[in-house]
Amino acid sequence: QIGCALEYVPALYKTEHLCRIAMKEEQYPGLEFVPEEFITYQDCLEIINNRGGYYLKFTPLKFRDYNMCKEALESCGEAFEYVPEALRTKEFYELALDRVRYDANEREDYNDGVRNDFIEKYGKYDISESE
Repeated sequence: QIGCALEYVPALYKTEHLCRIAMKEEQYPGLEFVPEEFITYQDCLEIINNRGGYYLKFTPLKFRDYNMCKEALESCGEAFEYVPEALRTKEFYELALDRVRYDANEREDYNDGVRNDFIEKYGKYDISESE
């Protein structure tokens, strides 16, 4: 019922079938506890599309291509942290900055602080394209 319960399953019992069940779980797919040999590109894309870009963090590096990262950033600007350096372009920086967490229930200065922290950390990617 909770995919991240896979954390407590001994490696010996982590079958591909069991891992697929965990990855299909709606709230906590447990991707971080699935052995990499059982994870496909499509699994990661599905999890990111259905549960949020944060799951880029647990996506194997070999799957973090342009499309995967763009999908993740569409829903979660904070996923920029997990975008490979080679893909950290002005395009992705701007997309992430537009999607950095904004909480309507928080004070305006809190939300400005979150945005400013992002700019301070990743502002170097806000550059003009090469001429």
